[in-house]
Amino acid sequence: MSGSKFCELHLIFEEHYTEMAGAVDVIAERMRTLEVAAPGNCMEFSRLSLSVEVEGGGRARRSRVFPAPKVGLDLLINACEKVVKTARVVLKLAQSTDDESTAALV
Repeated sequence: MSGSKFCELHLIFEEHYTEMAGAVDVIAERMRTLEVAAPGNCMEFSRLSLSVEVEGGGRARRSRVFPAPKVGLDLLINACEKVVKTARVVLKLAQSTDDESTAALV
């Protein structure tokens, strides 16, 4: 991403990334507690993800095309909406099975 709002947007995306990375770790720990195999690497997480990678992700290289700021924000909003929908499903399932720990996590 580039442009006049780069710094502000970079902070937003970095904060989101940091929070999600922490959440992934906590969720994986909960899965192991429930004796469910948690994804162990980025490839496995990617296969389970409802979000999509876009061209320009990762480290910047001159040959890459970065999404416009509005496109980047739209992608982030879409991903957050998917997380919320999934969390609602997981919460209902946890509540229906009296899994208080998972319900509290969600």
